[in-house]
Amino acid sequence: MKWNNKLSVTIDEINIKKETDPKKPPIELTDIKKLLKYIKLFNHWFEKISVQTIHYNDMSGSFKYLDGKSGLFTLSSADFNLKSSISFSSKYLNLNIESLQDKKKDIKIDGNLIYDTSSEAELTSLLNISINDNAPLKLYATSNMKEFFYNIESPSNIKDIKKIVDIFNFKPDIKYWLYDAMTLSDLSLESFHGWVEYSKTEDAYKNISLKATANNLVYRYDAKLEPINTSKTDIELLHGVLYIKPKDTHTYNFFLDKSWLKIDFSKKEELLSIYLLFTGQANQDVLNLLNHYKINLPLLQTKGELKTNLTLDINLRTVDVKATGNFQTENAQIKYQGLNIDIFDANVSLDNSIVKAKNIFAKYQDIASSYLDIDFNTKESSGNLSFKVNKIAFSEIGLELTNTKTPLNILYSISPKQEIIKIGESSWNYKDNLIKVSPMQSLVDTKNLKIMIPKTSIESSGFLSASASGNLYLKPLRANVDINLSKFSYNKIKLNQSSLPIKFTYDNNFTFLSNSNINLMVADKKCSLKNAKLNISDGLLQIKNMQLNVNELIQTSINAQYNTSTSSGITDMYNIAFVDNDLKEIFKKDKNIRLNIENRDNKTVINSKDYDIEYVMAQNRWELKFKSIDKIANNSEFLKKYGITNGNINFYNKDDEENINFSAHTNYKYKVLVNGENPVETYMAYGEINNKTKGISFSVNNSVDVLIGDDIKIKAKNIGINFDELIRLLVDINKDSTPNNIVENRVKNNNDKELYFDAFNSNIFLSKHRHIISDAINLSYLDKILTAKLTHKKGSANLTYYNDKFTLNGKDFDDEFAKKISYLSKFSGGVFGFSINGSVDEYSGLIEAKNTTIKDHKVLNNVLAFVNTIPSLVTFSLPGYNRSGFDTTSAYINFKYKNDVYKIDDISVMSKEVTIVGLGEASIKNNTVNLDLNLKTDLGSSIAKIPVVGYILLENNAISTSLKVTGALNDPKVDTQIARDIAVAPLNIIKRTLMYPFELFKKDKDKQPH
Repeated sequence: MKWNNKLSVTIDEINIKKETDPKKPPIELTDIKKLLKYIKLFNHWFEKISVQTIHYNDMSGSFKYLDGKSGLFTLSSADFNLKSSISFSSKYLNLNIESLQDKKKDIKIDGNLIYDTSSEAELTSLLNISINDNAPLKLYATSNMKEFFYNIESPSNIKDIKKIVDIFNFKPDIKYWLYDAMTLSDLSLESFHGWVEYSKTEDAYKNISLKATANNLVYRYDAKLEPINTSKTDIELLHGVLYIKPKDTHTYNFFLDKSWLKIDFSKKEELLSIYLLFTGQANQDVLNLLNHYKINLPLLQTKGELKTNLTLDINLRTVDVKATGNFQTENAQIKYQGLNIDIFDANVSLDNSIVKAKNIFAKYQDIASSYLDIDFNTKESSGNLSFKVNKIAFSEIGLELTNTKTPLNILYSISPKQEIIKIGESSWNYKDNLIKVSPMQSLVDTKNLKIMIPKTSIESSGFLSASASGNLYLKPLRANVDINLSKFSYNKIKLNQSSLPIKFTYDNNFTFLSNSNINLMVADKKCSLKNAKLNISDGLLQIKNMQLNVNELIQTSINAQYNTSTSSGITDMYNIAFVDNDLKEIFKKDKNIRLNIENRDNKTVINSKDYDIEYVMAQNRWELKFKSIDKIANNSEFLKKYGITNGNINFYNKDDEENINFSAHTNYKYKVLVNGENPVETYMAYGEINNKTKGISFSVNNSVDVLIGDDIKIKAKNIGINFDELIRLLVDINKDSTPNNIVENRVKNNNDKELYFDAFNSNIFLSKHRHIISDAINLSYLDKILTAKLTHKKGSANLTYYNDKFTLNGKDFDDEFAKKISYLSKFSGGVFGFSINGSVDEYSGLIEAKNTTIKDHKVLNNVLAFVNTIPSLVTFSLPGYNRSGFDTTSAYINFKYKNDVYKIDDISVMSKEVTIVGLGEASIKNNTVNLDLNLKTDLGSSIAKIPVVGYILLENNAISTSLKVTGALNDPKVDTQIARDIAVAPLNIIKRTLMYPFELFKKDKDKQPH
């Protein structure tokens, strides 16, 4: 020691033992204060300080200080090593750390600590820190007796953040989130600075300002949940709040997009805030995440995108959660209670446990759509789902909710004790029939997901009345409903019993089953169904082994199936027994009948290809088409009886019409109508059938109107009627060849309809060019007796027909009427009459004419022309016969008709010049004639006035000759018998000479007139 100089101290060894508290740092702040206070004395008091050996617990070292020169300080142990130098420059003490190594923490430090001895323990440091050789740091720090300021830089990425965390004595909670909750590949440090207030070291974390970028960060904010995986994450610690903002973020296999989180360590109880900002799905993983925080959403998203803006505030001490935010989607699909529901324009808000939404448009397949309001407490599992349903349509069975201005209100109330569904009064449409269902309130068995449907009334004015009760199971979706049908009426189908129990079930398919016989009235016919069961599955409607019995028509078994996707199906009828004889005849050759069903253009079409029959049902209209009558006529005695063997017939009706309309086309067997000279072969009929009276009215070829009711009325105008064909039709309809049918016909005849026929300006067709013209024809057919009256101007004719026998009488007809009857004759003037009787195939008659001029008659003209061409028979000259015609005073013909041949018993044509009489036969059909005629002519009065000569030569003032007429009726050949008459004449003269005396003795009244 030099008193006038500084002190020199040499110490061989120092031993320091100090108990350490593992909970406290090895060097406390008070120790640092004392050390700095004492170091200030070095520069003023000591020239030299030398400590050869220093022992501090398990560490050893040495210390050397030389005034004005560089000193030395070393310290080492098994895990620690320090090598440094110490020197004063002016007022600054410089501790140059050449090497500081913490082997346990694998930390290496070098740099300088500069202490300003003039200040209040102000310390400045610049240190290079290497942690595990992969975290190079530069520490810039200043400190005083109150605070410590620092700034840390890293020239390259840090690969192990845990080593840095270990340096700082963070609170365990903070250390977990920085140390245990995250792993990363490396960290890019952008800035890291702060300060420590020595009196409040526990708040040092609040003064940290840290910005860094973590690459390939995996962050697990909850040990029970999947971590967040990021390719890049911005990390910021500011004012005690840790911000983690990941990029390209995924968890639970979905993209988190702009989601981020923060941890506020400044709170008394640390708060974790998770901001979920992404577009994804509320899939099972998201539901599990929410369920973990006791947010129980009763739905699962299966399709579409969901925009999520959700904030979760989680108390890390109590694990209490507050959740706020909303979910948005424009088009998505969710699964609720086992149902896949499409939702549109949904905005669901979440405020802690309260879930709310307004006017979500929801749609279930093509079955239902509704607007939905949600008010649900997820924590208490209670709330309401309010539906405003605007569509429910079960297309497979044709049932749909009516489209009204007021939607169907359904309230689904949820609570832990009991769930209730309330359904308001609803209106339904089934095949354009309105059905009303009363309001109902049903209990929901949440354990079994079952809705218990109370007894509910179902009404439709004029259509049905029923009640229903049962159970509806939601998962899996099933239904078991008992329906009691008390009234049913659809189109022509009516329920014919007071009560019908029906079992309706759904289990992946619809089933309607009735164990009771179903009695119906179908088009006023009794009909019963047995073993009626309808299955509807995947759009396929099936009926198997159903027994159908239509009284008076048919008994059959039915298999049917219909595919709603193709809108087509088939119905097979087998074990067929026809009750109706006409149907039995038509279908008797077939064991099975197949009907094809198809829906097209809003029409239902049912057809039989075998019989070419088609039934079309459209909205408010149906049509039944027999496209080829010939396919069924061969087996139908009824159709053959009426001669309907070809063509087609259509029946059609509109729901707002009382009548069934029909149209028919056929080439009819009976050519009853005649157009001019041509019998009509093609017939078109249009008419209707009255549903109430069953009356039938129709028009044929726009010329004949027919009305069939309690009787038959026919009106015709401007048309020809083939009388032979009409008679043949009536004969064929009424004739029968078997004894059994005779009896049957007698029974039916008791119910024969009366027939009335009226025709105007029409004619009865006899043959080509031969018509019976009329102004009016009035005909009636009563009790198998046909009576008719025909009038033409002043003439009239009456006809009676019964039992294949007829009589026909006519009088006072004019020459026009006569000309139309016989195309071989033309008349001028006169009056005509006739009387005919017999059967259609065999009859006889008389036709007469008076005071008429015959202008053109082939037979008569050829006869008279032949006579006039014989020059030698001057006496047979007929001055009254000329081109203007042949004047007759009277003419008549008696005939019998059989086998198309007229046998003529007597022909008489009388005129002033000649009298023609004869007999023979003719056939209009065969155009043949074979007549023997005798012509008598008056020679004049001069010879006749000589009594004896006149009588002997003239035989009653006349001379006669005979002719033979043969050949074609329209151009006959005339042969004379004059030679025979000449030979006979002398004998007659002798006879008359011998007989003359007797003439003298006759009284005048007995004599033949001259």
